Amino acid sequence: MSYNEELIKLRSRLLDAVREGVVGDDSKLAFESILTQIMNDAERSRQNCLLQADNLKKQSMMIEGQANAFSSVINIIYGAINSYVSAVENSKNIEKLFAEDSKNELEKVED
Repeated sequence: MSYNEELIKLRSRLLDAVREGVVGDDSKLAFESILTQIMNDAERSRQNCLLQADNLKKQSMMIEGQANAFSSVINIIYGAINSYVSAVENSKNIEKLFAEDSKNELEKVED
């Protein structure tokens, strides 16, 4: 419900309060003024809280983005090291296979 609708409801209930004798007709304006001021202050505080919550959400999304970026850096570093080590390991395996092949070829020639 909107703030203006809340004010309309309040005024309607104040009229009911006057009609039922809860609030005297002469004090109705002062009572309405006090309650309206309280509602205005509460509405301002509510708006400030919503604004602060929105700012915090934006900051949270920005910080989560930064965290994801740092995670990407970690993955890139691991990927670079992993590919370098894999290349060296493959190179050594190929050299080992060539060495074994050469050894087998020499043995066949010697026989």
